[in-house]
Amino acid sequence: MEVRESGLLHHRRPYGGGLIHSPHHPPRPYELLFLIFIVFFFFYCCYFTFAPD
Repeated sequence: MEVRESGLLHHRRPYGGGLIHSPHHPPRPYELLFLIFIVFFFFYCCYFTFAPD
């Protein structure tokens, strides 16, 4: 138990508390909005890239 906790803390350290990688709290609303924005932006670019003129 003790080894597992220290290993978990060591694994979380590079993320600075864990953005989305942290299993201790659900994703924050602004993190979800940021991901959704990236996904929609990606599809937006793809649409204009492959849309026929």
